Amino acid sequence: MTKFSALKAALSGIDFIKNNQAFAKKFVLIYAGVYTLYYLALAQIGYFTDFAALTAVFQGGDMQEYAQAAQAKQAPQLILALLSFAAYLALCAAALRKMLRNEEVGLWGISWGKDENRMLLSLLILLAMLIGLYLVLIIPTVIISVPLLLRDANNPQNTAMVVGIILLIVMPFFAVFMVRFSQYGVLTIAKRKVAVMDSWRETKGQFWSYFGAHLLVYLAMMAVMCLGWFLAIKGFAGGNEPKNALEFLHPLIIIPTIVIFAIVGLLTLCANSVGAYAFYITHNGEGVVELETEKQDWPI
Repeated sequence: MTKFSALKAALSGIDFIKNNQAFAKKFVLIYAGVYTLYYLALAQIGYFTDFAALTAVFQGGDMQEYAQAAQAKQAPQLILALLSFAAYLALCAAALRKMLRNEEVGLWGISWGKDENRMLLSLLILLAMLIGLYLVLIIPTVIISVPLLLRDANNPQNTAMVVGIILLIVMPFFAVFMVRFSQYGVLTIAKRKVAVMDSWRETKGQFWSYFGAHLLVYLAMMAVMCLGWFLAIKGFAGGNEPKNALEFLHPLIIIPTIVIFAIVGLLTLCANSVGAYAFYITHNGEGVVELETEKQDWPI
């Protein structure tokens, strides 16, 4: 298998977007529309006021009142989170289907069929494996850490040291897990089957390439989300989080939100292109595939 450049993989999405502009525009419109509606629904149930309410509790407010309000929001928040997750999975499947098979199925390439079902099943398998890994790592780590905590339970430095030890032990394992199974979606779409374990074999010997490429894209995505939301709320809205959907529809909040999600939609294409690019290069070598129109294979 041919190794690939992390930087080229991270930037490969730019080439895909340039050469598939019609698909990219439709993808971004759907992405921005779906997640703007998601945030609008969150605003309606008072999600964005939770932080201010919790701050008020710490300053002497009524904890019971806050707990009751938070509990009332749990069901709608869970429903919205599941819908958001399903939308994201369908969008990723659409992007990978276009990149790997040059297919657009359903409404503007978005659908829910066998590909999405396989990706969902793959994710559930990965979740079960991740829980298993967590239990294997965290239980003995906690057992080892308990004597250190009991030695001086009131010393915050001791507690911080124990937490640091736990993170140092656990985080590398989780990083390896996430990177080595990062190709599950690409391989599920490319091979038309649940391909969780195929990802472990596919990423063998290329950990740092996958890690570096994904890190670059997701850092950019987080920067856009954090900076954009900060500007929308703290800058344009004067620091006032929207209390309901009507306040969220204020032009100084809704317009920046749409722009933010449009950019994040483009970055989501870039995130998916990392795996698709790696798949092509790993199996075909550098410079094998050229793309001039939307009917040809990708990447360049």
